[in-house]
Order: sequence, then C-alpha cells, then structure tokens
Amino acid sequence: MSINVIHFFRAYWKPVTALAAFVLLVVWTSGALRERVAPGVVETLPGEPLPADAQTVTVEMQTLPVRVAVVGSMVSDNTVHISARIQAHVRDIPVSAGDSVTNGQLLVRLDDREQQARVVAARAALHRAQTEYDRIKQLFDAQATTEQNLIAMESARRIAESQLNEAEVALTFTEIRAPMDGRVTDRQVESGMLARAGQILLSVYDPTRMRLDAPVPVRLVDYLRLGDALDVELERPSTILKGRVHRVVSEIDPTTRTQTVQILVETTGLPILPGTFGRVAIPSAPRDMVLIPAAAIRSVGQLHVVNVVEHNRVIRRLVTPGITQDGYTEILSGLQHGDVLLIPGDPA
Repeated sequence: MSINVIHFFRAYWKPVTALAAFVLLVVWTSGALRERVAPGVVETLPGEPLPADAQTVTVEMQTLPVRVAVVGSMVSDNTVHISARIQAHVRDIPVSAGDSVTNGQLLVRLDDREQQARVVAARAALHRAQTEYDRIKQLFDAQATTEQNLIAMESARRIAESQLNEAEVALTFTEIRAPMDGRVTDRQVESGMLARAGQILLSVYDPTRMRLDAPVPVRLVDYLRLGDALDVELERPSTILKGRVHRVVSEIDPTTRTQTVQILVETTGLPILPGTFGRVAIPSAPRDMVLIPAAAIRSVGQLHVVNVVEHNRVIRRLVTPGITQDGYTEILSGLQHGDVLLIPGDPA
C-alpha cells in the first residue's frame, strides 16, 4: 500500500500542487483571509472650492429694450454714372478706378473728327443762308421781291444757326468731365473701344458723403424715425461711426419682408470704400431678459460656459447666449433669476 501511495505522488504531484495553489489564490482574492470593510457612501462635492477673496454677482431679470443687429453695405449718397452722349471711339481715358478727381477735370476724350466735320458743314450752311438772306433783304427793301420770300430766307437762316449750335454742342460731348469732386470707380471702357450713346463709361462717387444701406425687417421699421441717431459698426476699417436715419425706402421686398433703411454716417475723414460691410443695431420693443457681463462667458469649442457659485463651490455650467449690447450678453438658457456668478478674472 505504501508503495502505491509513493507511486501516486510521483505521478501526480505537479497537478496536485497546481490545484492547491489555484485554490489558495481564489481564497485569497475573495478576502476570506483578510479583514473586511463594511460598505458605505463616500461624500464628494461638485466643482471647486470658492476662493476666499472671490467677488460674485447675482443674476437678475431685467426689462430692457432689445436692439437687433442688421447688416448692410456702405454706398455713396452721391454717385454719378458717366455715360456717352454720342457714339464715338474712345481716344483717351486719363483716369483710372480709384483716382481722385476734381470738378471739371477731364475724364474721357472721344474721337471728335466726325463732330468737327459737322461743325464745319453747319458753318458753311449758315454762311450760305446768311448771304441769301442779305440778298433777299436788299431786294425786299427795293420792293423787288415779296415779303413771303424774305420770311422764308429768314427761317432758313435761323434753321442754319440752330444746326450750327447743335453741332457745336455735340462737339463738346467728345470731352467728358467730372461733374463734382470725388473718386473714380467702375471704369468700363478702354482707349480704342466704341462708346455708344447712353453707355456708362465710368462712375464717380463722393467719398465724404457715405451711407449704410441696410435691409431692416418690416416689424422693426416702425421703431425708426428720420434723424434718429444710430451707431454704425464697420468691418474695414474696423471702427464705429455716428450715423443718422436719412431715408426709409417705401418699397417692401416681398422675398425677405424687409425695407431698405439709409443711414448717413460721419466719415471723419476715413477712407471708406463702397461695398464695405457694416452693422447697425435697430431698437425694438422691450422685454424681460437675463443679462450677464459678456466677459463672464467662456467659449470651449462650440460650447459656452459660466462659473456659477453654489454652496461655496464654483461649478461650470453650460449656457446659451443671445445678443450682446453695451458689454452685456443675454442668456437664453442655463441661468435664471437669483443665480450667483463668479466675477470674471477671479480664479475658479
């Protein structure tokens, strides 16, 4: 019997040892050999501690007039489109787009050879008419012709004078001059091109009299009056200019349901180009809103958060901001009356 036991252990001691080690490991990991800790709840506080020297502000609901931002474009209130009065080839254009010009300065010179020829022909026709009139007048004074012939020759002379005046006026159309002090824009022809009567050759605008044309929703137009002062924010140059409501176009755009409001601005000598993007805040009816300092809002990607104080702890909360005016931003969701905010700039 003892020989069989020894033979058994020699044959199976490795599996038996592995099984015993596995059982011991299971017993150890189960905690059966250690003192157990009774289950419980560990209290954790949200956020971060409120600094001792922190300054806070209480959120309040306020009833204030709302201003709606409307975008528009800058244009000159005095723009002249220069067109040809006659058909002729362009001989010379001594100005380019962007050049400053003065009243009476030459802008375009057209080929005047045809008009010069018409003037010469008209002068010759007037000379013949005047000579014939003088001859008939002498005959009439000598009672050798009728008054009817004299009247006919006088009419022919006046027609010749009129045709000469017309030809001389047409000759002046070959030199196109600036109608005012301003700046050239939209040059549409070059030397050698054929300018047709009525064709716009270039434009001149007055840079000292600029306005913002803004499409304002119909529901806001009634809050504006002629002469109302408004601040106009420009993109280029980046500045804010004083403006006044100059004109409200009576036509309503049926697609956008807007009316164009023209606001004259005080340029203060700034080089403002037509087409510059501008923004103006249009007043509307007052309503209840939650306003907080705009600097209290922090952007994290596409999200906006504020630091709210609860039970002496600073907690970050997501908010939905609305319009910003005078350094304060309306909060559409995330805050309510009575909430306490940490003053911007203090450590959180």
